[in-house]
Amino acid sequence: MVGLFDLLLGHPSRSAFAGFIESFLDRTQSIDLYRFVVNSIVANRDPTLIALLRRPDGPGEHGPKGTVLREALRLMPPP
Repeated sequence: MVGLFDLLLGHPSRSAFAGFIESFLDRTQSIDLYRFVVNSIVANRDPTLIALLRRPDGPGEHGPKGTVLREALRLMPPP
């Protein structure tokens, strides 16, 4: 799975895969893979994918995904 997301997030047309990536982020139970994808999105700084991370209906603040997401977004400059 890491290889798949590495290819998707490194592809010039990565924004075209936003729906698939959003679905994965919502459904995955693997916090390690979630962390990898979220940090890769932050590193790529693709505006479409960053918007996925900043959705108001994202993970709760106190859950593991919320913690990972907050840590990753702290690495970004303010919007």
